[in-house]
Amino acid sequence: MENNFKPIVGYKCQFKNKEIDLVIDCEVLVVDKPHKLSYTWIGGPIDTFVTWTLKQDGKITYVHLDHTGFEEVGPAFYGAKSGWAYKVEELKKQLEEI
Repeated sequence: MENNFKPIVGYKCQFKNKEIDLVIDCEVLVVDKPHKLSYTWIGGPIDTFVTWTLKQDGKITYVHLDHTGFEEVGPAFYGAKSGWAYKVEELKKQLEEI
């Protein structure tokens, strides 16, 4: 997604998906390099939170994504679920090339 994200606590930014006319407003909440990144994810009537956590175990680094704050399992939840599944798979492909 097109964005103007910067990993600075308090920084406000937007993620945009022009294909589906979606704009997500965000504010960076936590930057704990290189372990944790957390930000708000506000799209439409739902305010949620995204947190990325990295954990190293020897030569392996585990990436954990939490997207929380959904009050019900509905269209917004399923949209986020499928969107993140796609993005995480793309991230995996990129990392395998390194």
